[in-house]
Amino acid sequence: MTTLHRFTRIVRRWPVTCFCILTLGITWGSLYGADLLLPKSVFVFLTQNILPKGLPQAFSLTGILASYGPSLAGLTIVAVCSGRSGVNEWLARWMRWRVSWKWYAAALLCAPVLFVVQHLVTHPARAFDRLFLHSAPGEVRDAVVGFFLLILLYFPYVAGEEGGWRGFVLPHLQARYGPIWASCMIAPLWLAWHLPGVPPAMATSLVQLRALLVMMLFCVACTWIFNGAQGSILPVVLWHATTDAMGDMERHFFPLTGDLAPGHAIGDWILWPIVALVLIWLTRGRLGYRNDEMRPRQSEKLM
Repeated sequence: MTTLHRFTRIVRRWPVTCFCILTLGITWGSLYGADLLLPKSVFVFLTQNILPKGLPQAFSLTGILASYGPSLAGLTIVAVCSGRSGVNEWLARWMRWRVSWKWYAAALLCAPVLFVVQHLVTHPARAFDRLFLHSAPGEVRDAVVGFFLLILLYFPYVAGEEGGWRGFVLPHLQARYGPIWASCMIAPLWLAWHLPGVPPAMATSLVQLRALLVMMLFCVACTWIFNGAQGSILPVVLWHATTDAMGDMERHFFPLTGDLAPGHAIGDWILWPIVALVLIWLTRGRLGYRNDEMRPRQSEKLM
């Protein structure tokens, strides 16, 4: 048996494990490798001057490459495991845009609603005053336009993530473990994938525990949208981009310092769990999952 055949056999036997290794290698390698291998002057030029100033560092050339690690890894594993038919099935998830309008509406509107509710619960009177009474018309107009521009900016970036986590890993895991367990299993993998972008000051156990909780609950919402949209990735990408855009809008309306600092404790420990539990209860624990439509074609071991 040749080395190539051994490699193919391993990938087909443990596709999800191989995906995790490959996506971490692509993402971490592009972030750390560029810093180690490129001359410092070239690295600074690529990361700071390739895009207009003021954009997040993740939108640098290496950051964009890192964000597409999951999609590149997913497409590679699919090609090895299922060949052309698997690749066509993976690509079809991107082309499946004719789904019910309610999934696009949910992806676009849920994040702003949760944002408003979170701050109204945290600082009822002051948040209501900031959002609805003392917001100048020009500020509201600029905020709405800026919100949609941020979605357009984030959309291609988070698409690189979702092509792997929802386009490849979720269909495999939920076919064997169900949608809830699959969502919980993706969360720590997703958190590990984000570790290179975590500042040292936020790498404490409590912060990471809260981040893991949020990842799990966010994955539950992603699973619900993905399954409800018949396995289409596009509504999930829209939901992901919208939540990232709302994070930037939140820092505008509620700066990180001051009396109206973002109430993440309320959102992370109370509001998000309630939302996840409501979704699980309304869908009777299925989160819209239908076995026959979502099950991947190959029957290998998954982990």
